Amino acid sequence: MKKSFFSGLGLVSLAAVGNAQAFSKNDLLTDLNYLNEVVATCHTSNLNPAFENRIPGLIDRVAAADKAAYSYVEFDQQIRTALALTGCYHTVIDPAKLPVIAMENPNFPYKVWTDGEVVYAMAKIMDSPDIPDPGFPARINAVNGLPVADFLAGLLVFQSADGPQMTKGIRLFNKYGSLLLGQYFEQDNLFTIETENGTVTAGHMPRVQDYGFQRTLPRIKPVPVVDRGKLQLFEVEGMPDALYLRITSFQYPGGEGAHSRIIKEVLERHAGHLIIDIRENGGGKGRNAVDLLQYFIREEFSSTDVVPNFKRGKYLGFSMARLGLGFWEAVHLFKGRKTENGRSYRHRCKPHAKGYTGRLYVLVNGQTGSTSTILASYLKYKTDAVLIGEETGGGETGANAGSFARIKLPVSGIGIRFPLVRIGHDLDIPPNHHGVVPAVGVRYSPEDILAGKDLELEKALQLIGG
Repeated sequence: MKKSFFSGLGLVSLAAVGNAQAFSKNDLLTDLNYLNEVVATCHTSNLNPAFENRIPGLIDRVAAADKAAYSYVEFDQQIRTALALTGCYHTVIDPAKLPVIAMENPNFPYKVWTDGEVVYAMAKIMDSPDIPDPGFPARINAVNGLPVADFLAGLLVFQSADGPQMTKGIRLFNKYGSLLLGQYFEQDNLFTIETENGTVTAGHMPRVQDYGFQRTLPRIKPVPVVDRGKLQLFEVEGMPDALYLRITSFQYPGGEGAHSRIIKEVLERHAGHLIIDIRENGGGKGRNAVDLLQYFIREEFSSTDVVPNFKRGKYLGFSMARLGLGFWEAVHLFKGRKTENGRSYRHRCKPHAKGYTGRLYVLVNGQTGSTSTILASYLKYKTDAVLIGEETGGGETGANAGSFARIKLPVSGIGIRFPLVRIGHDLDIPPNHHGVVPAVGVRYSPEDILAGKDLELEKALQLIGG
């Protein structure tokens, strides 16, 4: 069986031996009820006072539906919808344990883009005379007679966020929507696509290398003045007192040395304005984000880890049942204090001696999550940084992370990754269950996307005065 592109994203999941395999309603309810029981008894989201488990409502809707059988795509969507209802960025289908469903020609014929409500055909997925030009961008009203409103929501839950916000799902759709639509309509040999400009038809298309849309960074010089791989510091054309720091991930070694080198460069250049770009940054090592924060927050701050005392052994496998601890549990075994919820450990962080006190502008979007949301959240509430973009996929007042266990659903065999530690952001705000909402929001149009605009960076430069 050929390896599918989806397997790397965790976008194909079911233990189906054939694409036409059907599951009964009882199969789906069995898996959903099992998942609900695990979430209700073991999930670290239960330590967030603002969390509400909404999976029972989904179970009721499935039970009441006049539908006896589910295809593998429909089954997959229901499980992913349930995972989205956990409101946890890291509770996801585990691609490492999933067989792959092969698709020789997996693509919808167009690159697509959505704002969460409307879907547009933006460009041909490949240069082919077999793909008609509907006039780009063209709003898609229906595919094979099915209105967009009937299937879009199910395609925006392939990975969940820390809360009900759909910004992460929208971002993923805008990168891989052609693949998602190709999988959804796999049983149809031909696409009949109703657009605002008329109806066109085309077949499934082969794999391609590039699915997304590239943005152009306005006024950012092409060669970084400091290049530490996932951290790059750039000059801004025409703005000698401004610098742009791009951080694509916090998963890198030698963070303290890299941060020291970057801040030294910023201070030596007397940069009064620093733009920090953590869009599409899905996290990494927490200590890297904390060390960087110590250059920007000029007072002591803290975060709190809680290793819950849930009785997990029935669900989370031999190691958790018999040993009762993973990596983070081992680290905290002799630290912290016992509480009603579990063993709690508070990290206290002091500012670095030489810190940055200029103006900060932080660019965020729906794929800003996990460790990168620690940075965004603390900068929002502990400094005068201006956040620009859209609500993050990661949580504002905490996250479920640390070490991870796996469960396997009893009927489908779907593997799901479960976080075992609750990381709380010690901020002077009540606990909530949503992302970090920036002070300055941006909203793209399809024309902006086709033009390669970067509205977040443009807004930052405008605020600086360029």
